[in-house]
Amino acid sequence: MVGSEVDIIVEGGTVVTESGRTCCDIAIRDGRVAGLFLPGTAPPAKRVIDAQGKFVLPGLVDAHTHLQIHFGGVAYRDDYYTGSVAAAFNGTTTIIDFVFPGPGEELAAAIDKEMRLADGSCVVDFGFHPCILPSTPRIARAVREAVDAGLTSFKLFMTYGRHGLMIDDGHLLSVMEAACETGALAGVHAENDAIAEHLTTSLCRGGAIGPESFPKSKPSFVEVEAIRRATFLAGSVGCALYVFHMSTAGGAREIRTARSAGQRVFAETCPHYLLLDSEVYAGPDGARFIVSPPLRPKHEQDALWEGLADGTISVVATDHAPLNSDQKAQAKSFAEVPNGLAGIELSLPLLYTCGVLGKRITLENLVSRMSSGPARLFGLYPRKGAILPGSDADLVVIDPKVKKTVRAGGLHMNVDHVVYEGMELCGWPEVTLLRGQTLVRNGTFCGRKGYGTFLRRSLPAFGLPIGTP
Repeated sequence: MVGSEVDIIVEGGTVVTESGRTCCDIAIRDGRVAGLFLPGTAPPAKRVIDAQGKFVLPGLVDAHTHLQIHFGGVAYRDDYYTGSVAAAFNGTTTIIDFVFPGPGEELAAAIDKEMRLADGSCVVDFGFHPCILPSTPRIARAVREAVDAGLTSFKLFMTYGRHGLMIDDGHLLSVMEAACETGALAGVHAENDAIAEHLTTSLCRGGAIGPESFPKSKPSFVEVEAIRRATFLAGSVGCALYVFHMSTAGGAREIRTARSAGQRVFAETCPHYLLLDSEVYAGPDGARFIVSPPLRPKHEQDALWEGLADGTISVVATDHAPLNSDQKAQAKSFAEVPNGLAGIELSLPLLYTCGVLGKRITLENLVSRMSSGPARLFGLYPRKGAILPGSDADLVVIDPKVKKTVRAGGLHMNVDHVVYEGMELCGWPEVTLLRGQTLVRNGTFCGRKGYGTFLRRSLPAFGLPIGTP
């Protein structure tokens, strides 16, 4: 009974969900939310967490991370343990990573292998987006088997042909057909590979090999064209579409156009596209900022913020791909610099400071785009992304008055630099709970390696209000 003693009461805080704020106490029993109570009316508890003067949010769902991977011959720095510890310090209680099958490898075998890597290491709960590659055997069957196993979203590369990841439009359409038949979500890395390769070759032949040339190799229209093509193909077969790491104003316009035609199209952006611009490539450490799609001119950022506020963009995720500075500096040209930025530990304070305090979005918007929205889209709501009776007791408590300066040495990501070095941020988690267990408390990691569990995901909740303000 709710009236009997519970395990934990989180008391005195302002509870913030996608729909509003309320002052109430949260009761937790057996790892789940047992009830919400007016202040002073909660049942007795074995432990009390004082949240007076603080915000209590549902744990974040980071729907785009890259842990324990090799790409283009480069080993990324965080494994499932170090990366998930860093995520916990950000208030992230669920991550969705990726499965990359080897050449000709059955997708089911690749999924099983990735599961074994994460299981026993992750400190937060986890799921996967399987990647369908040109060599993936029996695409329709692979999609069905993955959905049956609780992996209900897929990633398709419209670029990276040189790395053997890009699927052509025929394969793209076949995956979309299979996704439509199963009710799954097809996600794309949307860049026109042929144009990007043409521009890269032209620049390098002309001697323009420095980092400042990188954004010229992939101008905004490279992304916009690919998004337009993907939405057209998805619309032709009735497939729901997700655009990973959208970076452009034109991309946002394409999303709006497709939605106005009745399509189920959703977009994600990342903190680096909201806060950093292409001018950094001309600086002394320009190579450190190389990520695909590239950082854009500053005027593109306004459109992304507007898209977050009005619901055009449904998700903010980190696209965490950690590399050390020497891994970036060894390349002879921008075309050889390994892509990726570290950010799994910083998205909450970045979006709280620059978005909420910067008057770009509301705190409710933040919860929607970083917790409830991805939980709905990726078949986890209301177990995740909610503070409701029966939901997992995944909570993050932030003190809005605390300010800290970003220093790479004071973080937990396994990298020697961060692109946000020196920024003063608010909104740092004070307490992070996963299923009622304390992962982080007052700057100390209290979790346990392997506490995270694999999440079998339902089909996307398209009938629910995804990406609303």
